Amino acid sequence: MPTQSSQLVIRPVRLTLLAVLLVTGTVLQKWFPMTRWGRLIGTPEKPDTASPPLAAKQLSPTAQELSKDISRACRLLPFAPSCLAQAFAGQRLLMARGTPGEVTIGLRRGSEGPWPAHAWLILDGQAITGTGMSDHFYPATTYRVRAHQEDSSQSGSRGET
Repeated sequence: MPTQSSQLVIRPVRLTLLAVLLVTGTVLQKWFPMTRWGRLIGTPEKPDTASPPLAAKQLSPTAQELSKDISRACRLLPFAPSCLAQAFAGQRLLMARGTPGEVTIGLRRGSEGPWPAHAWLILDGQAITGTGMSDHFYPATTYRVRAHQEDSSQSGSRGET
């Protein structure tokens, strides 16, 4: 368990990392098709459920801390990162910790034209990002991390090849 003094050092580093990941997610989303970078957050699969996730009433300590840190990192930036950029940043941080969640992209049913989409990050069955609007969207794709993706993410973060 980190001491309070080590937390004073760890939290700014984590917020800076999340801010960089939010910018990265925003750039990827704006300039590249998701088919080119989606594997960075997992393998696309059919969602387990057809209903949107419920906002968690009681988040686990890890999920609560990550949710707050993503919100804080968003406030550090001169723009508002999208729900997908937030899910990307959270998933990459969780992958580095060795406890990946799931990124789910949902579509609004009954919409015409370009379908409105929304993304949320789920950890231990609880939505920790994107919860504000998720009840209007239905899961279309879930990105899950497979064991080999988790291993390559961790080895890549240590500079190994």
